[in-house]
Amino acid sequence: MNGIKLGDRVEITRYRGYSTDGDTLYVGLRGTVDRIDDGDSLPFRVDTDDEGQLWAAEVRKVPNDREHYVTRAKELLEGTHAMAGDILRMARFLAGEDGDR
Repeated sequence: MNGIKLGDRVEITRYRGYSTDGDTLYVGLRGTVDRIDDGDSLPFRVDTDDEGQLWAAEVRKVPNDREHYVTRAKELLEGTHAMAGDILRMARFLAGEDGDR
């Protein structure tokens, strides 16, 4: 489906299959695709950054931004008493950067 796969970082471009031009509910929200149902009118379940999980009619792939990686690193390290350096190292790891730099 448009080359979108599980784990892709996306932006919702159309929330419902019957959205009109003026219907912008949830359009523009970003998140990660965590489920795809090819046979449905709302095939993409997106774990959004702000509104939790939503099913969407259309999404577009967006590049992961630095803020996303830092936020995700903080979530993963929650409860570990991580320091700022630990969070930044985890964010770099999540971004696929070489950890030896």
